[in-house]
Amino acid sequence: MPSNSRAIRNITKNDPSKSCAQIKAEARETYGLEINNNQITNILGPYKERIHSGPAGQTKLKLTKNFRESFSDLREASLFLHRNEEAHD
Repeated sequence: MPSNSRAIRNITKNDPSKSCAQIKAEARETYGLEINNNQITNILGPYKERIHSGPAGQTKLKLTKNFRESFSDLREASLFLHRNEEAHD
């Protein structure tokens, strides 16, 4: 049986954006370990900082980058978003 820290790292190896609840449930099911939120945060960092590290977060970052690159500057992108928001109200 691995240590708590090794179990947390194994569980989040492919997706570090898993929530604390998901990690704790998987640790309980897979390894029979009871892990608390502080252990997860100490090993991986807070959820709000690692949420963008997972597959969905990486996709979102790529989409954002592509969106920004399609405009000549941030002002133009802001105007586009503002106009689009007004059209949907």
